Amino acid sequence: MIIQSIMIPKEAVHTVTTKDTIAIALDIMEDHNQRCIPILDPSSTLYRGNIYKYHIYRHLVQGGSLDEPVTTLLKNATKFVKNTDAFFKLFFTLGDLPYISVLNDKHHFLGIIRHTDMYELLSQSWKMTESSYALTISVPDNVTGLDKILKIIYKFTTITGLITLDREEFTLRKRIMVMFPPNFTKQQLQKLTNKLTAKSFDVLEVEDLTHGI
Repeated sequence: MIIQSIMIPKEAVHTVTTKDTIAIALDIMEDHNQRCIPILDPSSTLYRGNIYKYHIYRHLVQGGSLDEPVTTLLKNATKFVKNTDAFFKLFFTLGDLPYISVLNDKHHFLGIIRHTDMYELLSQSWKMTESSYALTISVPDNVTGLDKILKIIYKFTTITGLITLDREEFTLRKRIMVMFPPNFTKQQLQKLTNKLTAKSFDVLEVEDLTHGI
């Protein structure tokens, strides 16, 4: 499962319990340069939420005490995924959080998945570091457009990755991004681009990945 493969296990995660004070949480975050850490129950088994460094500082500015319990500033009590959840559940629950906690069916805390880990997973799946070039191509609004584009491409080369971008408010046209293998040359790319253009497919962007991103 994807969640299990990129999760940082509980034993490697800095946490506090509901018995701890805000001061203890702040010390941990300062010592390990972290924005927030999970709050667990007194037995360090059940997930309760997160505490953020930002909220601690705001709490102090407003006259709060570091001796208060961490539950005073508890956030994200309902923000978690189960270890059996699928990719899209993880992706949309994580959102812009620095990490998401992973629980089992008994609500036991198993570990976390960081935002950076999700980014790395997507980067690997797109094969950006294993590709030579990427083409962004406009796809006609019909069921055969994508099929025709791929048939043309496969006459020249295989592909290492493909991303589809549907037409939305920020995207005027439906597009695909296609990544090509390392042995695909600039000359072959030009021939492919010419062929796509001749068949009335708009090549919107060409990106050279041979020297990295």
